[in-house]
Amino acid sequence: RDFRLAVEEGRIAVEAGGVSGLWAGLAWLEFEMARRRGPFLPRGTIERHAAWPVQISQGPWGGNYSVPDFSPEYLSDDSFRLYAHYGVNSMMIYGDLLCYVQSEIFPELNYPDFEKSLATLKEAARRAARYGVRFTWVVVGPKLRPDHPLFQRLPEVRGGALRTPDNAYIHCLCSSHEKTRLFYREVFGRLFREVPELEGLILIVGGESMYHCRMWTHQPPASVRCPRCWARHEEDVISELVGTVQDAVRAVQPRAWVTPWAYNVHGWAHPDRVAMV
Repeated sequence: RDFRLAVEEGRIAVEAGGVSGLWAGLAWLEFEMARRRGPFLPRGTIERHAAWPVQISQGPWGGNYSVPDFSPEYLSDDSFRLYAHYGVNSMMIYGDLLCYVQSEIFPELNYPDFEKSLATLKEAARRAARYGVRFTWVVVGPKLRPDHPLFQRLPEVRGGALRTPDNAYIHCLCSSHEKTRLFYREVFGRLFREVPELEGLILIVGGESMYHCRMWTHQPPASVRCPRCWARHEEDVISELVGTVQDAVRAVQPRAWVTPWAYNVHGWAHPDRVAMV
């Protein structure tokens, strides 16, 4: 988003290395004229450089409502224009991983409308990229009932669970099981290969979203503890999970990034955010 701007007699030139830089230069022109209350600009050449490469903002009208439909009816190009105008180059989207699953490892989790969901995400990502905006995805991991067909076939991949208000349980996939890690490598690798415009992933690992077996600290029966993961330090379980996803993403898109977001961790026995990542 760097740009160079030259103001001369009868000529204004904006130079940049890409769409984001051009947008930033035009926004600067507008700001300067608004500040001077008219079409007045100082002569000369200036350069501006972004303080950091990625600036992320929430969806302009509530990111949760764009799950998983990113069609123009719900997410128009005006949203991307608004981002570009204010120098934001990454839009935070929020979505269920199960909407993008077509798996040979866990076929029980395959989404019937996988092709449609993927095509919609692809098209939106390409529209956004025209304005120098990429998607940063906050992933919602699988949470399944105890009798889910996957657990009936592979009971060992049923992870920890939290009791819901109606006294049912929702289980995540076992964070320490090799098949779970293979599943995440498969799904995230395919997604970033199919949608190269994705900027990166945010994995909320404390309290919600990217569910894992050491997320919940409630005492039984409020929760069900996974014996495999509970025998390990939570930072080891979480760092292994985050590392698995990052390796899968970087293998196909080296420029993409994966970052954990830790909050609601006050009940953890070892709330060490440095060791965790």
